[in-house]
Amino acid sequence: MAADRNIGKYIEFLRFCLHEEAEIPECVSDMNWHALLAFARKQSIVGTCWEGVSRLSDIANKPTEDDILEWMSIVGTIRKRNRQTDKVAAWTTENFRKEGFETCLLKGQGAALLYPDPLLRMPGDVDVWVRPEGGQKEKEVIAYVRRFCPKSKACYHHIDFVSKENIPIEVHYRPQWMNSPIHNHRLQKFFAQEADRQFNHTAELPNGSGSISVPTVRFNIVFMLAHVYNHLLHEGIGFRQLIDYYYLLRNRPATDKETNWADLFRKLGLKSFARAVMWLMQSVFGLEEKYLLDKPDKRLGQLLLNEMTEGGNFGKYDERTLSGTYTSPMAKNVQRILRDIRLMWYFPSECLWEPWFRIYHWIWRKRNN
Repeated sequence: MAADRNIGKYIEFLRFCLHEEAEIPECVSDMNWHALLAFARKQSIVGTCWEGVSRLSDIANKPTEDDILEWMSIVGTIRKRNRQTDKVAAWTTENFRKEGFETCLLKGQGAALLYPDPLLRMPGDVDVWVRPEGGQKEKEVIAYVRRFCPKSKACYHHIDFVSKENIPIEVHYRPQWMNSPIHNHRLQKFFAQEADRQFNHTAELPNGSGSISVPTVRFNIVFMLAHVYNHLLHEGIGFRQLIDYYYLLRNRPATDKETNWADLFRKLGLKSFARAVMWLMQSVFGLEEKYLLDKPDKRLGQLLLNEMTEGGNFGKYDERTLSGTYTSPMAKNVQRILRDIRLMWYFPSECLWEPWFRIYHWIWRKRNN
């Protein structure tokens, strides 16, 4: 994704989209609306930007009728896809429950519930955290999935399940992981301590699609941060994942004053990345200081912003390292090494442990596949 000299305008407009009562920004005076749409599509945030476009009135540089029709067409598709994905999420939850498993929906449709309009978040896969009633037994989960998908390959934290209505379903027995063995041990311990609350924290999907369990805000603060960090180090991230985190922090209860988040991030190996995210939340998205969890770090935050603008959603448009694509297992490994080298000076622990975790993961897969 080549550098765009108009990126500053897009970010200014995105901030307007995120703040419902904000005044119309000056950038709209010479905005190329078609180019903005192209940026939003690469970042998978068309629905979020549409919230701003739909609030425009009495401006000289209005989007043309063709621009509006193009935006509305994509937004209509997003809404339709969200309704389908909600139904698949409810179906997945119900079917696992019938088989004696507890479930909790991660990311995706659960994160969408934090948005002002859940149907405007660009949907993806259905990620469901599953455990047998009474405890976490990954082999039992893997064995169950293979009754329906005998050829599914398990990785350290999830296994692919059936696709329903062309929507892939990932079954997690671990929500996330870290490359560092010490930090990973602490992260898994945190998940285990918080697990019961997550499997019993229910919410209703839009349009009566069904009832599901979703993570609490406390759990998501750690899980979603670790998830985004992992994607940054392994392939790339875009604006959608950070907008999820923005709305998460906006939904943090005012009573949440007991947790020393800076200390917890440090123990889990997330401190540097958390500070980068805090800078982005405040300086780019305009999040008020009262919602921040740690001290913002401008240097790391600007690096994160650059990675987001260069790579687009999940790094698919990154032209610096194999264009964000994998043509073979060897190409994937080379891409990982290049990312490790480039990011090692900023996030040394995870980058230095990544090759060793890859070896451990290879052994793990040999034992479980």
